Amino acid sequence: MNILTLLTQDHRNLTPLFARAAAAAGEPEELVHVRDLVSEHISRHAAVEEQLLYPALLEQAGDDRPAVLRALEDHHAAETLLAEALQLPAADERLPAKLSLLADDVTRHLEHEEQELFDLARRTLTEPRLEELGEQAERVKAMAPTQPHPHMTGKPAWQAALALPVHLTDKALTTSRKLVGQLLGSRADGGS
Repeated sequence: MNILTLLTQDHRNLTPLFARAAAAAGEPEELVHVRDLVSEHISRHAAVEEQLLYPALLEQAGDDRPAVLRALEDHHAAETLLAEALQLPAADERLPAKLSLLADDVTRHLEHEEQELFDLARRTLTEPRLEELGEQAERVKAMAPTQPHPHMTGKPAWQAALALPVHLTDKALTTSRKLVGQLLGSRADGGS
């Protein structure tokens, strides 16, 4: 599959998650569940772009390099905001606002990416190269982090080298966070 097709589908899958987050503003458990889904989706998607598409574009971009670099900075900003959202407890009144801001920023980024960067990719990368990147994207996505790591933005070699340990650590952290949330929820309901 062409990498642009894969990434476009990811964009379409993210939009309903943001709508779910907005609808869950008064339901802390659902909001945290959706936040975690958003985190996994954005983190995996960003890994594909940062390890594959953006480096390929930077090799060919010429005068269009600033557009690719801006996209990397958009990623860094979104990952930083998402990392902050992951630190907030379910009942924190700032969580819905933080997720709303994230949705606005990411939606703007997706539009920029589809209009500018995907066009640049179609102009500078051959169809066989786009297909090759799409095949690689499936492998990257399978081992990608499930939480944001803003300090790794723009460092594709480090991301690739640390993919497995970061992936496993993220899974353990997500599981721990869910267990703590369930434990706290059962205590709040009068359980022991």
